[in-house]
Amino acid sequence: PIMATVALSLHPHEGCEDDEEENPCDADGVPLPSRTRCPQAKVASWARLRKPLEDPDTYKPPGVGEVLMLRPKKNVSENIFVTSDELPDMEILEGLTSNFFVIYKDGTLRSAKDGVLHGYVRHLVLECADKCGLKLDLRPVSLNEAGKGMWKEAFITSSSRLIYPISRILVPHEEVKQSSAEMPHISHGNVHFAEFWRDPHLLGEEVQDEEPQWQTL
Repeated sequence: PIMATVALSLHPHEGCEDDEEENPCDADGVPLPSRTRCPQAKVASWARLRKPLEDPDTYKPPGVGEVLMLRPKKNVSENIFVTSDELPDMEILEGLTSNFFVIYKDGTLRSAKDGVLHGYVRHLVLECADKCGLKLDLRPVSLNEAGKGMWKEAFITSSSRLIYPISRILVPHEEVKQSSAEMPHISHGNVHFAEFWRDPHLLGEEVQDEEPQWQTL
């Protein structure tokens, strides 16, 4: 299993450009490097654009295996961005080099359809969902739903890693008002992260009687 962080920051990153299309953004609505302009194309420029997010001094400190890209959740009826008092209500699109999935406690498998690369392993997982008894929902995953205890399992897929379960998701510490001294943290230089979600089975804190569903897939 791997740890993942989310690209949530108050500081704009070098390489962000104005875009007519909606990019994953930081908490201030500043576009972060993304490939939403042409998500289905594996372009060489993406390797250059994502470098600021792969820097150990930004979002990928030692021990972190993937960085998840976000965008503010929209209230479609009022066409405004919805936020909470504690953590901006963000949607998780994908990882820098992977697709992102969550299995909810109600048996739903969710992964974003729009604004992401439709990887080959992603396609295989979606094909197998029904056979594994999972209800498919192709909407972006809500970050805040993890804090509400709605997630059961989370994993990423890619052609090089196939399926990798996520044991912990960390958010930049400065952004989480509800973080406390009791909440697990990791730090690297001036970068601080607090744990926002964890899988107790992967961390050996709870015994799982049945095979995890990501493994079934």
